[in-house]
Amino acid sequence: MKIYRFEKVSSTQKVARKLIHETKSDKFIVIAKEQTEGYGRHKRKWHSPNGGLYASIVLKPYTKKLNIIPLAAALAVRKAINEICKIDVKVKWPNDIVINSKKLGGIICEAILAGEKLEYLIVGIGVNVNIEHRQFPSQLKKQATSILIVTGRKFKIESILNEIIKNLDAYKKLIENNLEEKILNEWRKHLSLIHISEPTRPLYISYAVFCLK
Repeated sequence: MKIYRFEKVSSTQKVARKLIHETKSDKFIVIAKEQTEGYGRHKRKWHSPNGGLYASIVLKPYTKKLNIIPLAAALAVRKAINEICKIDVKVKWPNDIVINSKKLGGIICEAILAGEKLEYLIVGIGVNVNIEHRQFPSQLKKQATSILIVTGRKFKIESILNEIIKNLDAYKKLIENNLEEKILNEWRKHLSLIHISEPTRPLYISYAVFCLK
């Protein structure tokens, strides 16, 4: 899978959409060391200083069951952090990554249409990896954390990204073989206990939609 690497971008999601328009290619990743206009669901600002993992993975749609993809992405991130960093992170409805009630990462999924046809999916991933406490603005210090803060260690960001990609591929194979229930069961298993009632909600997850010009 081709990887486009940048030092600083407005947003990896925006760059991914631009590259789709310019190249019409799929199966590529945009990764940046820093974002100036990073955002999550509902366009909420995502603080993105140097030291975080900021990536957008562009895929061709491989299932009509789009609600399962954000859950699979969140699990792929959770599993990568658990395996590499040896910390037990949880998933918060619908696709945030948390530890000790603080936000560690998040997922955003966007759809690209050509007319009425779904052509591309962009899975955006943000994880606070090697970010120090002082790098968070005052309003986030009590809400957010990082792997560095939790473990006292720095980790190779691309190693975590590679593990996420490997995990995503494994979940993709489950989806292609109509084994989504395994993903749902795993998602429920790792749901934050603070949000234990969440699995009873309908699993409807909205996508931001953009059109090819």
